[in-house]
Amino acid sequence: MKKLLALLAVIVFLALGGRSLWAHGDDNTPDQTLTGEVVCVSCYLAHDGEGEEHAKCAKKCFAKGMPIGLKVGDKLYLAAGEGHESANKMLGAYAGLQVSVTGHVMEKDGMSMVEVETIVPADITSPKDSATGNVDHKTYFCSMDGYTSDKPGKCPKCGMDLTEKK
Repeated sequence: MKKLLALLAVIVFLALGGRSLWAHGDDNTPDQTLTGEVVCVSCYLAHDGEGEEHAKCAKKCFAKGMPIGLKVGDKLYLAAGEGHESANKMLGAYAGLQVSVTGHVMEKDGMSMVEVETIVPADITSPKDSATGNVDHKTYFCSMDGYTSDKPGKCPKCGMDLTEKK
């Protein structure tokens, strides 16, 4: 009976969020928002695999369980999901695209990691037309989930065609 009660106590403790407290204690570090490109860590390190032209390869790597990262300027962050779960399902559809993620940032011994809590496609201003100096304001959006892009195409989240905003 005592063993059963002890097991029940552990289950309740874990169900109430005790797992994260047990593993790491109280963490009062504020979350940070980082904006960068979603990359396959392996491809990026091995052969500079990045950009929209590398997105198809990166998505194949993510499906195989390869690590996902966020390249912010010259810095590469390993991306993890909440509770140190894999971030591949959360970020995989954004391979080669710019996103803003909010979460807990950890750094140690030259390594950087972000534990992603929220993801928003980055709001990137369209480049200026070199001939006229005017900014191209065309924006495309997904009517299903609100994804926006400065280029026509398909939504990386659901595969629907993007619609031009008027």
